Amino acid sequence: LVNLPAVILIMSCHTEGKRRQLLEQAEELIKTYNPKRTTLESHANEYLSINKLNANDADGAFLKEVLYGVMRCKAALKVFAACFFNDMSARVLRSDYTMYMILTYLSVFRLQELTISEFRKFVLSIDPDKMVNFLEYVFNASSLEDSGVVAHWTKIFDPDYVRNTLLKQLTSSSLEIQQIIAELRDKSTGITAASRHL
Repeated sequence: LVNLPAVILIMSCHTEGKRRQLLEQAEELIKTYNPKRTTLESHANEYLSINKLNANDADGAFLKEVLYGVMRCKAALKVFAACFFNDMSARVLRSDYTMYMILTYLSVFRLQELTISEFRKFVLSIDPDKMVNFLEYVFNASSLEDSGVVAHWTKIFDPDYVRNTLLKQLTSSSLEIQQIIAELRDKSTGITAASRHL
């Protein structure tokens, strides 16, 4: 794993547009990976080279971490995505599948290192309606239980790890996530944070 906190510290000055671009590059990096043709390391290095990114810079390191992380946690992420798309079929697009995989990885497995404030910046760079649907689902332990996500995760990971680490971390962030959801709803309707307090 890369030193994600150090990478995020360097990335903290990125604009919303730059964060959205990074997520789009992460999507492309994951979608174009073919394990029958190349290794993860070779694919990542080739992609970074083509896009004139340095693996030792913050952006390159972040992209590599997301690629490795999504592939490492693929079974758990696919289970979540299957349940999420099934439950939210009327409100989500299949074309956003990889984006949701990335955000699920960051939410479930790397949020503490990423920090809520940096996660918020990534979330705000994406369509607010898509993010409200996602956040309300992934940070709701009842939804994860009812949909079968938790049951499937306990077949992949140790049940204690699922309940005492993954779910605990998600629920402990619920207050801050609710604030982000409120901000996204305001953004969706064109209300600014300043006008909300008038």
